[in-house]
Amino acid sequence: MMKMIYDYSMGRCSDNSILIGNIMRQVLEAFSTFEYKKGIVEVSTDRNIINKLDIGYQNYFRNLMYRLILHGGSHKEEEIRSGRLDFFTVISDDEKVRTAKDILCFMYLLNDMHVIAHLGDIREELDKWCDEIKNE
Repeated sequence: MMKMIYDYSMGRCSDNSILIGNIMRQVLEAFSTFEYKKGIVEVSTDRNIINKLDIGYQNYFRNLMYRLILHGGSHKEEEIRSGRLDFFTVISDDEKVRTAKDILCFMYLLNDMHVIAHLGDIREELDKWCDEIKNE
């Protein structure tokens, strides 16, 4: 599934646009549960986890899930937290590509070996995406 996210972010699987949000949610949920025993929102807002990131990334990733929640409307926050809503259905394809890159970067910055083990040595691409985040 992580490979599908990477392929989508590279423009190789645009036909997965409807499914990619659910795939991204499942991968991030599996990663956050396996690595930290936290849910998706909690892993991106937990101080101890966020503080593992370079200061230039902390605010960006702390706000990542809340930016996605706002796209779906704040009244849906509880549904999103419970996993009952695929909030990726309400964002554009460009935003989905950006989110795919963001999720891969987030996991890479927290555990680079985990991502490399699943995707191969794509460090150059991931480092480029991470630099783009830091330089925003």
